[in-house]
Amino acid sequence: SAEKDSSKVLAQALQEKLAISGEPTSCTPARLSPPIHINGSDAGNTTRSTSTRRTIICDLWYGLPTQKRPRRERVNAVARQLCNFECWSSSANTASCATKSSRKNAKYRIVLVGGEGDVKVVGERLGKLRMEANTDIREDCRVQLLPGVTVEDECRALGQSSCQFSSDNSSAKEESSDDIVHSEEQAVYLSPDAEHTLSSRQKPPQTVIVGMLIDRRIQPNRSKLRATKINVNAARLPMDELRVEGLENSEALNVDTVLELMARWWDAADMIHVDGSIDRSSCVGRDADGANSDSLTRCFLDAASSAMVSHEDRHPNRAIHGTQRN
Repeated sequence: SAEKDSSKVLAQALQEKLAISGEPTSCTPARLSPPIHINGSDAGNTTRSTSTRRTIICDLWYGLPTQKRPRRERVNAVARQLCNFECWSSSANTASCATKSSRKNAKYRIVLVGGEGDVKVVGERLGKLRMEANTDIREDCRVQLLPGVTVEDECRALGQSSCQFSSDNSSAKEESSDDIVHSEEQAVYLSPDAEHTLSSRQKPPQTVIVGMLIDRRIQPNRSKLRATKINVNAARLPMDELRVEGLENSEALNVDTVLELMARWWDAADMIHVDGSIDRSSCVGRDADGANSDSLTRCFLDAASSAMVSHEDRHPNRAIHGTQRN
């Protein structure tokens, strides 16, 4: 079909992109520093911990359907996306610990916030999927459940601000006028419908929010409107910079793909030395302050390319979503 052909073209282009950048062309997970340790083995820990600043807040406050069948389908879909990421993260971090046993510091945490009943039922389903998974999901790679906690409360607990973006005029390169300068201290709600686009020439934001919008048909502007409602800046990922036909900033990516992309982006940024060189032998580099913009852009390109290849491997017939919008 045309959709399958489109998927094959995208996968081939991404494989070529990875080959050029020096990344492996298989879907083998890159080595990552382990995220925050979370106790508990069933549905996940419900104790808030903010000892590490890098956080992805999974927003379930959109609610779940009340009718039995749609509710069951949505719960399964959300839990499946989270479990996909946990499996990938566990595999990546297990490989990392095998090669870098001294790396024990937490690098990021994933939390699920929403109504108490909604978070509980998703957590129960997630616990069952973990038991069914072929991968031994590590305790420190599990999503942390925060029932009843709002996005705003979690952002405040992390010390994140919600000040306005500013235009990015720091580079002489030709760029889209909607690129923005983001502060690491700002929480960013990722939305394909946002007016602004994150700049790949900067370190990724420390806190990002991802809406748990997993529907058969994409409903435009929901995440953008949600960000406005809770007074958090919305921004798109700079997917255009991959320069792959059919893949744009407005692409509605799968939740598991976004989570993996952010984890890879954070880790890649840690590999940049002050002089702008990228340390490929270790995932822990010197502080990236002062690193040149080309190196920072390379970090995003490597992260996005790898995440999209993983996505194509998990969902071979759903590589591109843009044509399916209402």
